[in-house]
This record gives sequence, C-alpha cells and structure tokens, in this order.
Amino acid sequence: MNIAAVSVNDYPADLAMKFVANGITSYVNYFDGTDQFIKGFDYLRDGKNYVAPSVQERIEIRHGEMPPPATELRERQIEVLRLLCNGFTSVEIADELYISKRTVEFHKAELFNNLGTRNENELIRVALILGFIKLDELDFYGGNFELSPKQRRTNHWEEI
Repeated sequence: MNIAAVSVNDYPADLAMKFVANGITSYVNYFDGTDQFIKGFDYLRDGKNYVAPSVQERIEIRHGEMPPPATELRERQIEVLRLLCNGFTSVEIADELYISKRTVEFHKAELFNNLGTRNENELIRVALILGFIKLDELDFYGGNFELSPKQRRTNHWEEI
C-alpha cells in the first residue's frame, strides 16, 4: 500500500521526515521544482514509492536516522487531541479536563512535536490519518456551543 503526502506549500523537510517515519511511503513536494513534482506523481501513478529530494537530503544528513514514529501517545494527550478534533478551544479543553490552559498548551506543543505538525489543522488531519482519532469520535460541539442568529443590521437612514 502506497500512502502519499503531497505538499504544495513550503513545508519544512525536517517535519516532512516525520511523515515518512510515521508510515507515509511517498512524499511529493512542489517546492523541489516542477520536474521533481511531476516525477513524484509519475512514481505514484506507477505504484512506486517516492521521497522528495529535499526530504531525502535531510534523511541522508542524519545518516539515515529517522525521527521516532509517533506510535505512542499518552492517554492525556489523546484526550486533548480528541477534544481539539471536536472543535474545543484550549480554554474549553482545560475546563473539560479540569486542568489549566497552560497545561493544555503544553500537551498541544508535545502533540505538534510528536506528530510533526505546525498548527491545529495539520494536527487534526494527521490524527485522523494515523488513526489516533476515529471518525465516529467526532461530534464537533465545543463546550460553549450555542446557535444564535446574528443581530439584524439596520440602516439608520431608514428610521428618518
């Protein structure tokens, strides 16, 4: 099975290495040049693995030593991740788990580092792709979820 990640943004090669360490068999990067980008897709089309030259270079600089895979997350990290994936803010997560907002931010920083992500959107995608969070665990309701209509805008000239 060939699992590929395709980057059309300038994504750091050191973070992309973590994708490879976590089971991505191919990584295609637009910022390695158009020729390499097309070559990567040709490899994928032919069922071959491909790792972008910039990422392969970082692997070689580290003498083939890959970052450790994110196979183990602590239970508290998974709880924070699950709430984050369901749309909770850091304050809501802190309230829900009876911990401080600072502790939530610490857990999020560990998750970013362990999963090789830069922001919450990437973290959520990687959590779903790697199976740390299952689709049936998603409810998308933060702790303070309420649906209220926007206030109607009035034109003060209409009143005159």
